[in-house]
Amino acid sequence: MPTLSESQISTLKKQLEEKPLILAFLSERSFNKCLQPERGQLAELLASYNYLKLPNKTKNLAETTKKMIFEKSYETDRSYLSLTPAEKKSINSITVLEQPFSEIETFEKIMGM
Repeated sequence: MPTLSESQISTLKKQLEEKPLILAFLSERSFNKCLQPERGQLAELLASYNYLKLPNKTKNLAETTKKMIFEKSYETDRSYLSLTPAEKKSINSITVLEQPFSEIETFEKIMGM
């Protein structure tokens, strides 16, 4: 859980009331920054499974993993990209959101749930 100041919570709450998917975008971005080398290695491994003689169960697991990790909806991206440059700057200045965090728990904290 990121430790957010009252002003950061206020900034985020105002944005999340209109566009809650922004927090999902920030969460995904934080995980991607943290896990880039591992994600790249996983992508290479999953791509190689198509060329190996493996049991169908293994190939099915690899295909399911690929869908879970690398296929996504772009609604979160659209939500973030619809922000004004000032709004993006304000949200991006909250550096604690650069580390992986639980988006649901963080959302509940910000929204006072």
